[in-house]
Amino acid sequence: MSFFDAVVSGFKNCFVFRGRSSRSEFWWFFLFSIMACLIALNFSFENLNKELSKSDINDVSSVLRTLLSSWFGVALLITYVPQIALSVRRFHDINKSGWWFFSIKSGIICTGIEPIPPENWLEDGLANSPIKFTSKDGNHCSKNASIEDDLNLLDFALLNQTPFYLYSEKTILNNYNSYVDSFANHDHLICYSVKANSNLSILSLLAKLNSGFDIVSAGELLRVIEAGGDPSKTVFSGVGKTEDEIRLALEKNIMCFNIESLEELATINKIALEHNTVANISIRVNPSIDAKTHPYITTGLKDNKFGIDESEVINAYKEASKLKGLNIFGIDFHIGSQIMDVAPYKDSLLKIIKIINELKKLNINITHIDIGGGLGISYTGEKAPSKTEFVKSLTDALKTLNLKIIIEPGRSIVGNSGLLVTKVINVKSTPTKKFIIVDAGMNDFIRPPLYDAYHSIKEIFLSDIEKFKCDVVGPICETTDFFGKDRLLGASKGDFLVIEDTGAYGSVFASNYNTRPKIAEYLVKGNNAVLIKSRETVENILANEKSLLK
Repeated sequence: MSFFDAVVSGFKNCFVFRGRSSRSEFWWFFLFSIMACLIALNFSFENLNKELSKSDINDVSSVLRTLLSSWFGVALLITYVPQIALSVRRFHDINKSGWWFFSIKSGIICTGIEPIPPENWLEDGLANSPIKFTSKDGNHCSKNASIEDDLNLLDFALLNQTPFYLYSEKTILNNYNSYVDSFANHDHLICYSVKANSNLSILSLLAKLNSGFDIVSAGELLRVIEAGGDPSKTVFSGVGKTEDEIRLALEKNIMCFNIESLEELATINKIALEHNTVANISIRVNPSIDAKTHPYITTGLKDNKFGIDESEVINAYKEASKLKGLNIFGIDFHIGSQIMDVAPYKDSLLKIIKIINELKKLNINITHIDIGGGLGISYTGEKAPSKTEFVKSLTDALKTLNLKIIIEPGRSIVGNSGLLVTKVINVKSTPTKKFIIVDAGMNDFIRPPLYDAYHSIKEIFLSDIEKFKCDVVGPICETTDFFGKDRLLGASKGDFLVIEDTGAYGSVFASNYNTRPKIAEYLVKGNNAVLIKSRETVENILANEKSLLK
């Protein structure tokens, strides 16, 4: 928080003794108070000098009366009450009662210095500070996300319309660079999976790191280009590429197509020849490996729609080698998302390496192996594989082959960077259950009902409500409109809740169901939260519809 923002907030909330105050807000206002009093003292110096010149050592009360009745007294008065409110809120921020203000140690405690750091500050070996707000039980609201300390989330929520998404730039950078560091000197390309979170600002952030991209539509390709991404570092996956999409990809000179069927092989060859060019291709192998993840995000089993079965892939490469419009570039497999064990990758690689060796005997040589499938993150406290562990499992398995490794992470780069902040509309009680009704709906974040996915939900400290068991639900007229069931929370109307780990597969799934405008998105950069997607209006929604009414 800046000096000016702290001063405005201090006066605006001068009678607010609930909630929290950040360290920067407290100390900026404290500095302002000192400056104001010193300036006022300067203006009061003439009258004060007159009292001191009387040289009556016993007339201290006269000097004090002069001070308090001067500009100094006015400055002291107008800054003292906000300073009390700020101090009380500052104690709340370090999980102390506001009554500590009257302690002789208040000057020390208000600094917010804690001798023992909270647990779970380290993630993947990276020292990331936790989000600067706490739940009523004193636990930090996120063990993963890393939003700068000086962003006071309560103040931010009070000043901005809810619901909204909030992403941490620092966390995204750390997650991406962790992959880069893990590869060390091995030839590689990280192709961020655009479908995880396609916000232009996030794509631009990754493009500046020289990231490649994994896309599944023409729209995603155009997003990558708009964000400054390099098409020559972009792979085009997906089972249903249209002819128009193929033409656009060839025009933009993408790195390669991941082929999903023999029919697609023929289509891309035909279009490439029509445009007097050659398309780089990899063939996606379906290795029939169970990734041990949710069945809706498993992609490497025989019954899935993706790829070419391992028993047929050699013939597919033979066919591709005959086609003049194609250049065999690599081999690809993708076994699923939210994978919490590296073993399925190892099992898949054993099969892929066998295929590669068989292709060599046919004089079909490839330059890279594209290892699709998203490394998981911890939603419920379970241990997720580290990026170092994951990459090592790949490089160890492929150490005998001189191949470039392409990976397609999405969730593991952006998942733990995001929060969904929502406001409590009402608390409803029935004979059997309590519901906290919030202003976010399943149209904003559908993972909980779609996948029965668990996301931690925490209060931003505001009310002194005792915790109670409840379901957290939205306002949409669907029973599936929920974010968490049987949660222990303490919140009332007007309070704020935070749904954690929503950086991946959150905003990208958003819809206008119930004619609800899509919500705003912010990126925390340093000490500021920057708007990276404006909130829709109902007018925006209606503008694309042509009315037949007269």
